[in-house]
Amino acid sequence: FNEKIMTGLRTMWGVSLNEIEVRFGGQAKAELLKNAQKFIDQGLLVIETPGIAGKQSLIMGQVASSLVLDTFLQKTRTDAISDNRVLKVTSQGQFLSDGIASELFMID
Repeated sequence: FNEKIMTGLRTMWGVSLNEIEVRFGGQAKAELLKNAQKFIDQGLLVIETPGIAGKQSLIMGQVASSLVLDTFLQKTRTDAISDNRVLKVTSQGQFLSDGIASELFMID
């Protein structure tokens, strides 16, 4: 869990809330969101939902017809387990990401 948080916050992709839930359970996801809230309130973290622009790049870098794109997006939504949001560091929090991550760690 802790390694996933540390490396995820260092990347542009962030930490997948779905992956946290699948790999570590709903309680781990809930705890992560609870602990992240103060950083969200300070503008250091943000929760984003990947949009259509990210999906377009998956179709060979070309803009597909709306019918093909709609079909692809519907399949993607159907295949998704539950939560496709990601927790990311904002530009304001970029140089504080290691400290933020350490405060989000789970200690046994």
